[in-house]
Amino acid sequence: PIADTVFGVTTMLIAIPTGVKIFNWIFTMWGGSIQFTTAMKFAIALVALFTIGGISGVMHASPPADLQQTDTYFIVAHFHYVLFGGSMMGIFGGIYYYYPKMTGRMLSEKLGSWHFWLMFIGMNLTFFPMHFSGLYGMPRRIYTYDAGQGWEGFNLASSIGTAVLFIGLLIFVYNFLIAGRRGAIAGNDPWRAGTLEWSIPSPPPEYNFATIPRVTSRLPLWDLKAPALNAEIPHSERGDTRVDVDVGSKHAGHSHAGFVGNLPKQATEAGMHIEEATGKSAKELGIPMPNLTIKPLICAAGMTIMFSGLLFIHKDKMSLAIATILTGALIMILSLYAWVLTPLEDHH
Repeated sequence: PIADTVFGVTTMLIAIPTGVKIFNWIFTMWGGSIQFTTAMKFAIALVALFTIGGISGVMHASPPADLQQTDTYFIVAHFHYVLFGGSMMGIFGGIYYYYPKMTGRMLSEKLGSWHFWLMFIGMNLTFFPMHFSGLYGMPRRIYTYDAGQGWEGFNLASSIGTAVLFIGLLIFVYNFLIAGRRGAIAGNDPWRAGTLEWSIPSPPPEYNFATIPRVTSRLPLWDLKAPALNAEIPHSERGDTRVDVDVGSKHAGHSHAGFVGNLPKQATEAGMHIEEATGKSAKELGIPMPNLTIKPLICAAGMTIMFSGLLFIHKDKMSLAIATILTGALIMILSLYAWVLTPLEDHH
């Protein structure tokens, strides 16, 4: 009873920040002008699927429901809606959004839509039937079962959904690979975005910004390209202080002189700018850069070897385990020492 009470209370409590987060996403979209690009479709799907997973999780705050559903396929369905729907959809949305910045080319929106709908349908077809098979008593972590228990149809649907998911993933892989050679040129800002990364060339040069921009709002690129969109956004000299705010009867915030975000000329005066590709290296532009070194990778490999040695203990090979651990530790320590002694950048 005590454990059930603790789990029930904590399950109810976690619903509070989760609900706040969901409404935060919804109202962010409500306040914007939505364009149904592939990235946006994945973002919307994230909110919808994560909400379904959250609702199926909150019901476990009830001990009788939790007792019935624990260690059944209902739990598998629940956490896949949270983890797959709530993470993979976001990851794919991020890839479609930032691929142009990383490569300088656009992913195909047509193939992206096929990928999205196949993945969305496949995901729901795979995991939604698991709610029912779990409620019918199918336990987790089994791969075979006696016939006639009412689970066959649900598992068949899940198997078909897995195939649909796989097809969608193949389309994504094809799109990802082919766009690197044939995709449309992205330019600095294919999305008409408002943040700093879209003011520099795609892909970004090694130094990112040839001239450090002066940021006076949270959407500085709109100050320059679409000031009307940014007119109601607070602007300040530091960019992280609200303008004309009274806190505890004291005035806080020092606004940038004459800069309220509604005149393009003022954004230019504030130092915001769009950079074009120069083709010049950081050295040619006089920009100091960190020295390249492979030592962190060697250090990580040494750590991997060291902990891999623990595996031999379970095989009763203690000598081999100790030798592997010491070898990995030696590689890690030496490479870490060499890394620390490496100058961060050349003298300038």
